[in-house]
Amino acid sequence: MATDLYSVQETIEQQQRDNTIHRFQSDLTNKKQIHQESATYYGNSLMKRAIEPFASMIGEYVSNSSKGKAGNNNTAVKLIRDFKPETIAFIAAKSLIDRFSSRVRLSDVAIHIGQCIEDEHKFTLFKEKFPHLFTKVVNEANADTVNIDNSIPPWVLIALVLGWLAPSPSEMGRG
Repeated sequence: MATDLYSVQETIEQQQRDNTIHRFQSDLTNKKQIHQESATYYGNSLMKRAIEPFASMIGEYVSNSSKGKAGNNNTAVKLIRDFKPETIAFIAAKSLIDRFSSRVRLSDVAIHIGQCIEDEHKFTLFKEKFPHLFTKVVNEANADTVNIDNSIPPWVLIALVLGWLAPSPSEMGRG
């Protein structure tokens, strides 16, 4: 009888190990498919190691460009000099790691990084211009349940957010 209980226990533990391995592999595959590899076990490790050296290189690049060493008319520096190097490093590292194992061209990754930086810039401007509205939108987006009050109609929130997210006339010509 004791042997039977041990074999039952061993069978249960084996099934649990198999379920855990399957769940881990399934989660990893899903994150790869939706370009969220930075949220995987190896992505977290890479993100932690990448941001600090990447930020210092970005800081050097921006400071060198203001001295004329890297080029005074560099478009990228004009866009990123208002941000902390750590913010740009985080966005770039996340974009690179999220597309680590997929077959994506380098130019597509660069375009994605640029779009994320532009989005960050627009969100920052929106937060500075409408701090209370920004807080309200963020809180409602993060809430488990959304309590709709009649102080600001939802269509007004959507129109304001979409108006700030739409490209400005100066951004229209860039591709």
